Amino acid sequence: MNAQLEIKSAYKADIASRAMLISLSITQWAGRKLDKNATRDLIAQNGAQAGSGKFNKVLVARGALAKVQTVVSAARITHATYTLPWMQDGTRIMPVDAFTAYGNKMREHREAYDSAVRELLLNYDALKDQARSDLGALYNEQDYPPAHQIAKRFTWSVQTLPMPSATDFRVDMDSATVKAMQNDIQQQIDAQIAQAVGHTFERLQKVVKDMSDKLAAYDPNAENRKDKRTFKDSLVQNVRDLCDVLPSLNMTGNADLARTVEQVQHVLTQHDAQDLRDNDELRAKVQKDASAIVDAMAAFM
Repeated sequence: MNAQLEIKSAYKADIASRAMLISLSITQWAGRKLDKNATRDLIAQNGAQAGSGKFNKVLVARGALAKVQTVVSAARITHATYTLPWMQDGTRIMPVDAFTAYGNKMREHREAYDSAVRELLLNYDALKDQARSDLGALYNEQDYPPAHQIAKRFTWSVQTLPMPSATDFRVDMDSATVKAMQNDIQQQIDAQIAQAVGHTFERLQKVVKDMSDKLAAYDPNAENRKDKRTFKDSLVQNVRDLCDVLPSLNMTGNADLARTVEQVQHVLTQHDAQDLRDNDELRAKVQKDASAIVDAMAAFM
């Protein structure tokens, strides 16, 4: 992307104070168990080859883990929304400007997570009783550790680290070698920052293109909902939400990104989804504007 060429030296020099590295780790009990005996019997009954399949038991009733899973999914979405890619191990970069909003939302998710886990553990004995009935001969008491052990399967960790800096690299080598290694580190950091900047453009282009495509496909004269290819209210709200977040993620002060966000807010988010469904002329105009923005973004992507 040409966007990576727009990183101003002033921002590069100050990036360590403008951003941090952050990682999110959440674990949860799966509530499933591989049954080797049932697997062996099933393969034999069907004349299948060994290793052709596995039988996993669902240890607790459908929906017992739903609250926990819903909260975890929401937390991961929030984490991805307020951060940008950095390391392959899942560590991401977060501009300081985004930390307050991120922290508030993640605290809400953590409280909901803890509450859902407590509810599950309180119902654990009842869920075991129900499993005896649901699983019949497949029920095995050994599959159900005590509740306090199940509790240890649920963990939540948010770790923050300072941004790396090439100037902090010190080893006992000659100055020329150290300088060369510092330059190499700085180039790697710059490349990662550029990649993060590029990701913000990709996010914006994706939601705008989605709006353009769905508005173009909508047919109010079709006889049924499927043929109309209608769109949800979230089509517009997704664009609004992203435009609210992107300014805080623009940690390099990229002028193209700032200008495009303002343009999107001005021309694409002023009308609700129902207005776009009801007004053919308005829908056509917004679709045309969205398509033009997508094309314009291609010039610097």
